[in-house]
Amino acid sequence: MIYLRVPALTVVAALLLSTAALAQQTDEKAVDPRLDQKVSLDVTYAKLSDVAELLSKQSGVSIRAGSSERDWRVRERHISVRAKDVRLGDLLDNISNLVHYRLARGKRDGQFTYLWWQDKNQRDLEAEMLTAQKAADAERTREQRQAAFELSDRALTMSEADARKLRDKDPWLSYLGATPTGRAYAQLLKGITASYPDVKDLLLRGRRATIDLNQAPVQMREAARQATETSMFRGLIENPQHDPWKSMRPSSLTVMPLQESADGVQHSWGFGGMIMIMGRSSDWPAGGAGDLTDGMPMGILPITGEGTVMGHLFGRLMWMLEDGVAPQDAQKKLMEDFRDSGAVQSLLAHKSPTEDAPPVAGPLLKEVEVKKMPGIQEMSLDVDHSDEKKTLDLLAKATGGPVILESYLRMMLPGAFISPGKQALAKMVIAFEKAGYEWDLKGDTLTLRPEDWSVRRSCEIRESWLEYYRNKIQTNGSLTLDELADMAAELSDGQIHRTLMADPDFVFMAGNLSSEMGGPGDLLRLYGALTPQQKKALSGERGLTFADLNDGQYQRLADLMIERLGGVEIADGFVRIVKDKTWPDEPAQQPAIVRFECSVLTTTDDKPRTFQVAVMLPDAAQMKRMRERMRKMGDDLQKKNKSEDPNAPPAEEKTLAAP
Repeated sequence: MIYLRVPALTVVAALLLSTAALAQQTDEKAVDPRLDQKVSLDVTYAKLSDVAELLSKQSGVSIRAGSSERDWRVRERHISVRAKDVRLGDLLDNISNLVHYRLARGKRDGQFTYLWWQDKNQRDLEAEMLTAQKAADAERTREQRQAAFELSDRALTMSEADARKLRDKDPWLSYLGATPTGRAYAQLLKGITASYPDVKDLLLRGRRATIDLNQAPVQMREAARQATETSMFRGLIENPQHDPWKSMRPSSLTVMPLQESADGVQHSWGFGGMIMIMGRSSDWPAGGAGDLTDGMPMGILPITGEGTVMGHLFGRLMWMLEDGVAPQDAQKKLMEDFRDSGAVQSLLAHKSPTEDAPPVAGPLLKEVEVKKMPGIQEMSLDVDHSDEKKTLDLLAKATGGPVILESYLRMMLPGAFISPGKQALAKMVIAFEKAGYEWDLKGDTLTLRPEDWSVRRSCEIRESWLEYYRNKIQTNGSLTLDELADMAAELSDGQIHRTLMADPDFVFMAGNLSSEMGGPGDLLRLYGALTPQQKKALSGERGLTFADLNDGQYQRLADLMIERLGGVEIADGFVRIVKDKTWPDEPAQQPAIVRFECSVLTTTDDKPRTFQVAVMLPDAAQMKRMRERMRKMGDDLQKKNKSEDPNAPPAEEKTLAAP
């Protein structure tokens, strides 16, 4: 009997692409007795081509992946397998069913050969599923952002006393309704709805936009000032010469929606983006509103709705600041509480069909012994898949049968949703469902994959492409501005956030390639579209005038100007590269910065408006130091976990090394 718990789209895909029987291109009635031999496989995050090679060596059967060396999407499909003494034909079948690839049979030198490949129908269906998944994600994110406005409206209707009672249950709603600064932020969102419906619409659709507070209604300017009264930036910014807060006034408000994240859990966190309030003092250099380098950050607040992880965490942080706790101490306390918080697990949990309709008979009622599994605190640091390995080892031991997982970077672990001890196997598959997986139990073989597998596939990057830029960094010490521009032009935002930012070798430069949260990605793509002569002109005093740009290049710049300056009638302008100030301390340890300055003359202003976009160029030594800091954080966390569970046996390391 087959037990199936997957979304409707995947059910359709499984029916259309079923490969339960091996596709035989020659001698269809012939039987290959070699498929009856028993094989074992223990790999974690292994490429399908490497799995094929391992099985070929073990069985003597020719097994390959991909129709050619260029077929990297098949060859570099990653899976994790725990299988001991299983029939080779069954294992090949189950892997084919999981990844939705064909397994073709040919013949060479009198022996059958086998090839994993993806036909056009499979590619088309994967593309259609990707479109549907992205549309569903976009709608869910739009609803989450809309919920932020609805929550603010609700907070403004509450009395401060009633809102304060919710401090423990819903700290973000409580903060919005019970504190002057929280109510001021709620008023800001209300002001966006009333006076800037186009900005709200852009936010809901995931686009960045800026409001010049100098031109905003008086109520919004006052709300912006009050919203920065309790701010983490007050304690983090120190200036021995003067207190900047005494003369600072909010000058711009920028909404920065978040599209993707390295681990793909922003939807679960309820994090739709941020609103940044920038300020300027009377002696600040002249410039235009709307850029993160134009002024000083005075306030940063999340775009999140009711009952979300982000709301819970940020609400608690803001309440501690409201109580006078130093920003550094508040953040430290919050992270300690977050690590041990059971409430976070419940907020992150996906819907579980098995929990809603528990089985009354069958293999899911088999009692298994579950030891402690890696929990939620490890998921953001699991760059080497060690926690995934531990989880699958425990799962395979508990089920007693093969376990096969379609594996990706930064997957959420199910350990946060299951308690140790004896329990029905159903409890374990419920844990995987809550972590965002779909599963299929066929016989004694359990196969698993993330629900959003089509999105994750679209965000992968070819290994040779990554290796090319790794070699560039090792050979030259860093990447040039032109090379960064080439990277930005070639990659989608999804590839940048879900793959590049999850790679230790690129995480510290990936932010340069993104156009989200004020990132310079759009400017880099404009730079990459320039001719060599135009790039040379950027460094001159005159710069590159708007008249020097063709229509396509100007449109890229126009999009940036709209985001930074809002709706203005542009008469003329130029863009140029300006020299950056040297770092005040330890300049050798700080990355080089290239600043692009755009000067825009409008038909209504006497002086041009300017904004700058900064691009960092870290060298190999700087990136190495940053990687070492991250590695130390991971080691410290593992030591803490081990000290809390000293009797836990060390995990056996048998991960497949990359060739």
